[in-house]
Amino acid sequence: MDELTFRRRIYADPQDSGADIKEACISDPKKAKFKAELIDFDEKINRAMFVDVPDNLAERILLNKHIQNQNNIAKKRKTHWLVAASVIFSVGLGSVFFNINKSTNQLVTHALMHMQSELDHIPTEGSYTLAQVNAKLAEFGGTLIDNIGTIKFVSFCRFEGTRSLHIVMTDEGKDVTVFVVPKSSGLLAQSDINDGNYYGTSVSKANADLVVITPDSSTANSLKQKLISKINWQKA
Repeated sequence: MDELTFRRRIYADPQDSGADIKEACISDPKKAKFKAELIDFDEKINRAMFVDVPDNLAERILLNKHIQNQNNIAKKRKTHWLVAASVIFSVGLGSVFFNINKSTNQLVTHALMHMQSELDHIPTEGSYTLAQVNAKLAEFGGTLIDNIGTIKFVSFCRFEGTRSLHIVMTDEGKDVTVFVVPKSSGLLAQSDINDGNYYGTSVSKANADLVVITPDSSTANSLKQKLISKINWQKA
């Protein structure tokens, strides 16, 4: 598929999972990266637009309407009711936004969501050299001093608008996802998580945070220790 046709399709529908789109992503890492970035951007827009409906919203709306229709009630009393209803609604809506921010600003949770959104766009095969990885890792002040396995995908990505690094490698036949996220991302440090399918863990370095995601905790922690020992960081 030529570049222009591919981009038109993805701009029209970032979630397009047609066979020709999948084949194009597998055969061309640049197309896979472009599609992943569009999906990530699309999801950010959806998250920004989606707000859970507060409890008892219908009752609150009816309450406001009832208050407004009570023309025989003194204006002062009516105003008090409107203020009370507005405060209740604002508190409920504020709680919703607090919960949304709390969930999306967690480093490992965000990394897991990001990884799952790109699973269909990672090539099934690939091989990157140590030099190719270090060319990108250098942007974050790091240098990988030794091979840590077969690296099948390396690409820059966006974490809450912050340029980060997405690496996929294989370990004993299993895919291991690693994210290198600058401190400037604003994402909050988080303990290890397990969603039932994937296990995520992280380590904080002076220059950046590393997140490792695998199907099991032993592999994640083992790879995390390898990365700690085999990446040299410049002084921040």
